[in-house]
Amino acid sequence: MLYLKPSKNKPPVHPVSLISNLLLAMGVLISAVVLVKSYIFTPDLPAGACPLTLNRPWLYGSIALLLISLVLSFFEPGKHKDGIK
Repeated sequence: MLYLKPSKNKPPVHPVSLISNLLLAMGVLISAVVLVKSYIFTPDLPAGACPLTLNRPWLYGSIALLLISLVLSFFEPGKHKDGIK
């Protein structure tokens, strides 16, 4: 009887890909927290006040993390496709 072992030939995760995914997750998490926080504290603000003014540095930070993640995604090793000639 032939015994088949489970395959452990998974390709290793490239560090650039791992860093890009972590930055993406951090950027999404920060922006989600700021969005929820702005909706929770909106009723306490006077009319005409912007709820995102105090959270502007957090929003800029999350946008920066998302942009760095996007730039790093261009340097991830991927499957090379043979072009049609």
